[in-house]
Amino acid sequence: MSDDNSENILPLLPGPYQLIEQVGAGGLGRVFKAQVKDTHEIVAIKILHDEMLKRPEILGSFHKELLILSQMKHKNIVSYIEAKWDPPICYVVTDFIEGWNGYKLLKEVKNFPPLVALCVLVQVLQAVDHLHVHDIIHSDLTPGNILINKQGRAFLTDFGLSLVSDVDSSEGKKFGTPGYFSPEHIRRKALTEASDLYEAGLLLYQLISGKRLLPNSKDTRMVIAAMKKRDLSQIGMPKGGLEKAILAVIKKSVSYYRLFRYTNAEDMIHDISVILKASGISYPRLAVWQFLSDQNLSDKDFTGKRQPIYGKNHKPA
Repeated sequence: MSDDNSENILPLLPGPYQLIEQVGAGGLGRVFKAQVKDTHEIVAIKILHDEMLKRPEILGSFHKELLILSQMKHKNIVSYIEAKWDPPICYVVTDFIEGWNGYKLLKEVKNFPPLVALCVLVQVLQAVDHLHVHDIIHSDLTPGNILINKQGRAFLTDFGLSLVSDVDSSEGKKFGTPGYFSPEHIRRKALTEASDLYEAGLLLYQLISGKRLLPNSKDTRMVIAAMKKRDLSQIGMPKGGLEKAILAVIKKSVSYYRLFRYTNAEDMIHDISVILKASGISYPRLAVWQFLSDQNLSDKDFTGKRQPIYGKNHKPA
């Protein structure tokens, strides 16, 4: 979210919505918490920055995001309500998720217990798999594009950089978020499902360690060197079988060479599910909710069955 005064200035928005406050911002636009005037329902509204309305390629990307959101129905994808596409008035309305994006939650908890991180990621991967089934590559899996509500459900959002694999081409283009590039991103090669899964591995590493695996840099040589080195030594997990199993998943997802990576989300989901089952975790969403409750971050009492989310030798903070 921006730190300047612009987030305190609410734009005028014609229609049935009353903006309440800005809750997020990115390179293309701002996200607001809003209320439907007649019903008082709370929703989220994403509005393009004014300067972006002058760029045809940005308008095209935003229009594509509206189309993708309107077609994707999944429990781990933010639900589309409606959109207005009449430049210069362009916005998309979705369900409002009462909770945090991944960046903000990491600031609160510093890092996640490894099993809880897996429970977040397996939900994200369910959404990614749904996209891939429909020939869509998200291409920007960052903590900021993951929302987690106060009952532990994770949602995938922000499809502004998504590609329809049989229509769009990323060849020769460099885009995305520094620190979360896949090798295909940085080398301007065609993105595939494996590119999303590479970013999923980066996300898992950061959730567990609280640190980025790759530098936040646009320096191609520096980033490629870090990709090839794959230094996972700072992940901060106790030695043992759980560490070995999780590192195997991360190593496979963040291999520099696509041939050695996961090629589909189902395989990565399977490997994570095996780890969770062996650790006594049967309900990923409830595991995340339990953790949030233990951290006094959920405004609703945890009512599910408690699971061994801290492993055998770890207690809640």
